Amino acid sequence: MLKANFHKHILQFKRPAGTSRGVMLEKPVWYLAVWDDTRPEIRGIGECSPLSGLSCDDSHGYEAMLHWATSRIHLPPEILYGELQRWPSIRFGVEMALRDLSMGGNRILFPSAFTAGEEVISINGLVWMGDMDFMIREVENRLSQGFRVIKMKVGAIDFQKECDILSGIRDRFDGDRIEIRLDANGAFPVDKAADKLDYLSQFSIHSIEQPIRAGQHEDMAELCRKSPIPIALDEELIGIHDYRSKEELLRHIHPHYIILKPSLVGGFTGSLEWINLAGSMDIGWWVTSALESNIGLNAIAQWTATLGNHMPQGLGTGSLYTNNIPSPLKVEGGTLHFIPSHDWDLKNTGSETIASLDAEPSLVLNGRRLSGKELKEVADKMSSLGSVPTWEQDLGRFLVQWLSDSETITVQTSGSTGSPKPIQISKRAMVASAFATDKALQASHCPDALLCLSPNYIAGMMMVVRAMSYGQNLVTVKPDGHPFRNLAEGVEPGFAAMVPAQVFNSLQDDHFRERFMKIRKLIIGGGEIAHALEELLKDYPGEIYATYGMTETITHIALRRINGSASEEYFSTLTGVAVDLDERGCLIIKASHISKDPIVTNDLAELADEQHFRWLGRYDHVINRGGQKIIPEQMEKILAPFISQRFYLVGQPDDKFGRVPVLFIESDPWPDFQMSGLQTAINELLPHYARPVRIYFRSRFEETTSGKVKRLLLI
Repeated sequence: MLKANFHKHILQFKRPAGTSRGVMLEKPVWYLAVWDDTRPEIRGIGECSPLSGLSCDDSHGYEAMLHWATSRIHLPPEILYGELQRWPSIRFGVEMALRDLSMGGNRILFPSAFTAGEEVISINGLVWMGDMDFMIREVENRLSQGFRVIKMKVGAIDFQKECDILSGIRDRFDGDRIEIRLDANGAFPVDKAADKLDYLSQFSIHSIEQPIRAGQHEDMAELCRKSPIPIALDEELIGIHDYRSKEELLRHIHPHYIILKPSLVGGFTGSLEWINLAGSMDIGWWVTSALESNIGLNAIAQWTATLGNHMPQGLGTGSLYTNNIPSPLKVEGGTLHFIPSHDWDLKNTGSETIASLDAEPSLVLNGRRLSGKELKEVADKMSSLGSVPTWEQDLGRFLVQWLSDSETITVQTSGSTGSPKPIQISKRAMVASAFATDKALQASHCPDALLCLSPNYIAGMMMVVRAMSYGQNLVTVKPDGHPFRNLAEGVEPGFAAMVPAQVFNSLQDDHFRERFMKIRKLIIGGGEIAHALEELLKDYPGEIYATYGMTETITHIALRRINGSASEEYFSTLTGVAVDLDERGCLIIKASHISKDPIVTNDLAELADEQHFRWLGRYDHVINRGGQKIIPEQMEKILAPFISQRFYLVGQPDDKFGRVPVLFIESDPWPDFQMSGLQTAINELLPHYARPVRIYFRSRFEETTSGKVKRLLLI
């Protein structure tokens, strides 16, 4: 499912920017990040950039509408765009972010010769109005930079002074050297507009944008018919959303040009409606920015490059700010270039923080909602208090790690891919894993999650991350073999993760079993589920899944339903995960959101295809009996119906064969009749080389702190 958040950034002008609406010193923008919860490391970025005093959506409810849009980003685009019709800059930001995400999240929204660095876009140079000396210097600078078209703001100062400046410019630079476009931003009074246009025409003006205030359609239509200077509509287009109204406006006024600012007229789709209508009426057009940062300017420029309009565009605003977003865009020789070798620096967009990694992380812990500073204080307190149980201190230490500035978490591996060792795991990849689980199980539909595993290990850590990512209430109990023994009465978590021993123990007590049956979604990992236990679970009402994974894969990458009519023999990989086999027959995991390199395991498997496999056993458990290889886990499946306790087949050193199989059963010694029945089953069902040469009994198997039996230490 799609997720989104936003981040506010204040752009600072290099110098005061004067228009007829006042002087701008800074401009707020909001960056929108969108991602799929299965691949949160790939983000589309959009910019919501209203213009104060001009945008129809410039209002105090702007951030509230951003919250509305980000919480509904999963809706079909046509529905979302329709709801955002009267919020064009937010609609454009959403459209931009979704387009970026759909193209891989690399800020290449519209691949073309422009984005390949092979073509450029001709642009005008923007000159803000100032005194005569300043304006002459600015025009000279633009000429030296290669511009042959300049756009000047008028209406901000006394009209006669503006005319004197234009006269001084024309005395120095005639129409062959430089083309002048004017932008009045609606500053001329209606009763004086015609005279002003007549007077300005002596300066060989290409066009003038919005000479009078928008909404005066009769007067504007009259000016368009009579003006000696071609008129371009700009603000007149703002706030007109439906197609019929757009058509009526253009037919009635019939300007010479229209100016498309996607942030103000509803993004790419809204702008295209205007362009198509203008084309049908022989009205010219060009595209200009609405003072966006380089995020928005990049999107507009790439889109414009695909439209086939070779007039100079108004896309030279990237150099206006002291703190713009560094990008591959570059203005040179009066043209806009895209330099593919130049990198983006997105730190000021806020897009590097997602989901549970935002500036205000939160966790509902045993019914208490904690966020920001309070969550950090609770984590620090839990981790340092000697008076609280060790497992609570462990949870506190994990939360301190999670809330730190580090992008990674230190985790101890179990040895699935080699010798146990501490490794660093990306927090971003952990969040991705959480959302991949949710896509498969819809675990977020359960309001409460049970943490009964140690947060020192990846399985317990991920239950915390899932609760934070899903907004669940995390119910914590001592992580021992009896999760319901310490769970308060009346608390019924709907989602849980357990190891097989915890499940087995929960079924031995009538009251615990009744509470266990209320779990709606259960994942079981940390070891193979015994055949007898799987048989006990097959008719349980909730959804129960065996998991396959390890620390290196950030818990499970595959699930197998073990109960109900939907039970499966093969594991199914999560979205974005594929599997293969190496020359040993061991599983290779390909999951780019977890690791750029394939993860080679020591798990023997049988593949159905690259998304489905059957686990056979551990390569390091294989017993080589004089050249005959025995996969003990496969033999154990055959014997499972005859042994109700935990048991393992392991290799014992032997002078003749190197190793021979022996059987360990977690039980007091059996009586003779029971042993006789087991031996008959062994002789009838197992190949002769796989039959255990001896059977041992142990009152209890030694386990690791994470609940796994130390199988190789049984000998």
